[in-house]
Amino acid sequence: MEGVKQQGRDAGGMSPRAPRPPALRTLLLARAAWVAVAFVSLGTFVISVPARYAQLANPAAGVRAALAEMGLSAVGYALYNVTLDTVFVSVFALVAIVIFWRRSDDPWRCSSPRCWLSGGR
Repeated sequence: MEGVKQQGRDAGGMSPRAPRPPALRTLLLARAAWVAVAFVSLGTFVISVPARYAQLANPAAGVRAALAEMGLSAVGYALYNVTLDTVFVSVFALVAIVIFWRRSDDPWRCSSPRCWLSGGR
């Protein structure tokens, strides 16, 4: 019965090898780096929120006049913008975390959440 392949073996008698996954150490290092970048990015955003609010709540005279003309207060304008920024960052961070949680074993998908976390920049 020469020439007949045995089940699970090729003609040379060797079993086919599956593609080698990335080394465990490299994968763990990439995951740790992603988590570190995520903490730095989100921490920077959280720290910058009060400064952004203060900047928007105290606009220049021309902007203050334009806001008054539209019937908006500077505080309402600042609160709206900071809330919008927070919602935007939260959605992008949530998508990044879901991608990382579900696909962190794939090198390409391990870098994709980093882009989502930085808001596509």
